[in-house]
Amino acid sequence: MMSDELQKQPKPQIYVAAYSDAQSMIDLATNPTREHFNFIQAAITSRTAYVARIGPETVGYAVMAKTFFGHAFISHIFVHPDHRRKTLASMLIHYLEENAGSEKIFTSTGQSNQPACALFEKLGYQTSGQIENLNPHGSEQIYFKGLP
Repeated sequence: MMSDELQKQPKPQIYVAAYSDAQSMIDLATNPTREHFNFIQAAITSRTAYVARIGPETVGYAVMAKTFFGHAFISHIFVHPDHRRKTLASMLIHYLEENAGSEKIFTSTGQSNQPACALFEKLGYQTSGQIENLNPHGSEQIYFKGLP
């Protein structure tokens, strides 16, 4: 039943975000703040924000830049709750990998975010370390993947 559901999902269009996408990206946040708005605007300005749409609806976004010791780093991935567990995050990550322009790609998530940890591992990412004291919910896990 689940695989039939996944097959019926329309394929999202993923592209570099434009200013016209900003509000729909911000609207995905549960409690958007001015800081979040500024972050999205800066990512769009620097062409490091990527948006996923199904028809007219923004269903997810990601931010990736070559700011991690000259390598690509995915700093944000967000998928609307109605579209989670339907391969959208995997599609976004694959798109970022194809457009990384780097031999390596890194990302991170809180160790308590088990769905994200499982996704990165499923997609072939390896743990590469952790950062302590970054947030109150535990360690930040760093992931790495070599790209062809």
